[in-house]
Amino acid sequence: MPNQQPSFWGYFSLAYQDVIRIARLMWPAALTIVAAGTVLQFAGQFVSGYVGTQLGQGVLGILFNTVMVWATAPYLFVLYRCAATGEVATQPEVLRNTIEVRRFGAWLILLGFVAGILSVPYLMAIPDLPPEQLTADKINAGLILILLPISIAVWIFTIRTTTLLPMLALDPDRASLSAAFAQTKGQLWFILGVELVTLAPALVAGVVLGDIAEAVAPMLKIPVGAAIATATQLLQIAVSVRLYGRFARS
Repeated sequence: MPNQQPSFWGYFSLAYQDVIRIARLMWPAALTIVAAGTVLQFAGQFVSGYVGTQLGQGVLGILFNTVMVWATAPYLFVLYRCAATGEVATQPEVLRNTIEVRRFGAWLILLGFVAGILSVPYLMAIPDLPPEQLTADKINAGLILILLPISIAVWIFTIRTTTLLPMLALDPDRASLSAAFAQTKGQLWFILGVELVTLAPALVAGVVLGDIAEAVAPMLKIPVGAAIATATQLLQIAVSVRLYGRFARS
């Protein structure tokens, strides 16, 4: 990782350069994540046919996300290391039972759970009705108002833990929640700005490509969606590793 600290806008070009480098060096790991995402999305689509409520769908989504994290943890672990050091791991699966990867995976599951759990009470606040039947008097506005500050707290927590996963992959002995909070102290808006500027084009392109795939052949939407999700994840890895390199030295 270079010693210089990139400018705010410099992170945009650096992150995309990093993604190309990671994909070139570690394409088997990236393709494994795409394959896992495709299989789980097909399975989720099948199982969701037996779940008739929005709340059930929300819980099902959290469960499938947990399975996805467990399946891909060693591959994400080596991708973080590759982003930072250029290290190429040819057999990520053999790392699954190491202490470092188990801890990394546990934090991945926890962070995903924190980010996704709020969807459940929001779904409880909004009745499971077709859009045309959904009126203001049928929505639990009080519960939504209670959840808003909690949502803001979760959003802040997610930003403040940006450097935790890179730290777990690169310096596991030092990695902790308190260390991540210390590194990102006073950097909330900077991190948010970098992530928005960097991820926004990929998210927009992902929506467009997903719509095109569905228009061409509906069955393509799932594998194309898994590929888009993996590419976005690589971009998030690149950004968080760059930010970790910046804040760990400060």
